[in-house]
Formats: sequence, structure tokens, C-alpha cells
Amino acid sequence: MWGELGRRVSELGVHPNYLTISGLLLSLLVPVAAYLGHGLLSLLLMMFSALFDALDGLVARASGKESRLGAMLDSMSDRASDSAYVLALAFLGVDWLLCYLLITLSFIISYQAALAQSIGLRMKGVGLLERKYRVPGILLAAALALVEPRAAALVALLLIALSLITIAQRLSLLVRAA
Repeated sequence: MWGELGRRVSELGVHPNYLTISGLLLSLLVPVAAYLGHGLLSLLLMMFSALFDALDGLVARASGKESRLGAMLDSMSDRASDSAYVLALAFLGVDWLLCYLLITLSFIISYQAALAQSIGLRMKGVGLLERKYRVPGILLAAALALVEPRAAALVALLLIALSLITIAQRLSLLVRAA
């Protein structure tokens, strides 16, 4: 299903890097909307940003336009988007300490993947909370923050716990490989 969507979007002539940049720009508006008190708009921007982020890789593969530049741009965009999404959670009422822990642990997970790649290991599929699962969790927390902030905090706590487990799982792989 997702591969077919990537193929159809690539047939429209959309370059994957445009999707990456569009997703990044939308993500930067997410905390601004939340800060200004437009929680629903913030959530919608987050959803569209995440959609563009998911599409960029699919389109790159479907169109044969995978590149080192695209991979680097995507990785940097992911870090910036993660930060923007979590900052929006704080503006939507989720405790700042929880948000700080969530983004810090997210960066550690990403750093572990980069470190592993630098020594010839792959982290794809290692750990409970890869980004493809973390972003929907953040979206859920943001949606809950609009109606029940305590439930959003519980989702953030769950994401933190799963992040800690993921870090331990990836660290275990790195230690075994050393």
C-alpha cells in the first residue's frame, strides 16, 4: 500500500527532497501554532508534516532518486521535526520535564543508529520505539493534550519508557559488536 502511494506520488514528478523540505517547514510551524493557542491547527500541521516525512523515502525509492544528500537532508529534518513536535507538546500542556526527557532520549536513539552505521552495523528494526512508531505516539499525545492533558502525559511517560528500553536494546547490540 505505502509503496504504491510512493510510486503514484513519484509519477506526479514530485522530487523526494521537496517532500522532505515541505515536511520540515510544516513541522517548524507546529510549535508556533501551539504557542499561539491553536492546538487543532498544530495537530493538523504535525499530521501533514509527518505524512510528507513518510512519503519522501517512499518516493525516493519509487523514482530511483535515492541519494546521500537526500538521506542526510531527511535525517537532519527528522531531528528538527522531532524537536518541533515535542516543543508543541510542551506548549499544549504536557509537562516540560517529560518533553525534555522525550526529546533527549529520541536524540540518543538517533545517535545510536548513526554510531552503529559508522562502524558498519544497522539499527533498523532494533528496539521497540523506532521513529516510525515514536512519531505516531507523539501525535497521539498531542491529540490527547487537546482534550485530556493527563492522558497526554501518560502517553509521554510511555514513550519515555519505551525509549529507555530501545536505548538499552541498541546499546546491547553495540556492546556485543565491539
